[in-house]
Amino acid sequence: MTSLVQLKTLAGDRFVALVENDALRLLTGVESAYALCQSALATGRSLIAAARTAASAELIAYDAAYHGHEHGHEWRILPAFDHPAEPARCLVTRTGLTHRASVDNRNAMRQENTALTDSMRMYQLGVEGGAPEPGSIGVSPEL
Repeated sequence: MTSLVQLKTLAGDRFVALVENDALRLLTGVESAYALCQSALATGRSLIAAARTAASAELIAYDAAYHGHEHGHEWRILPAFDHPAEPARCLVTRTGLTHRASVDNRNAMRQENTALTDSMRMYQLGVEGGAPEPGSIGVSPEL
């Protein structure tokens, strides 16, 4: 699984980074996840391929960035996805797949297909991952 983080400095410079264990690898030429998506679409590449192509050699410590200080900058972690110029143009919502009944109801709508639905896969990831240990990152919710 590939994870991306958006962040910015207090000076207002925006960055996107690939999460690599306990570090963030900054992407060059990309200031938002939105811009990365636009680049991937324009070039016909996957989002992951576009991110890996833009990956720089610069790493920053995830914890330090999360807590606000690294490489002489003060950082702020941003929402996972936004519209950098007009935040009101982007609405990110999520559904609750914390209860088995929700998943079963969604699966019942697709009874003719025996393959696992996205809802069931997300639910199972949460069940298998369990509650994360203190200081650990858990399974992402469905967005």
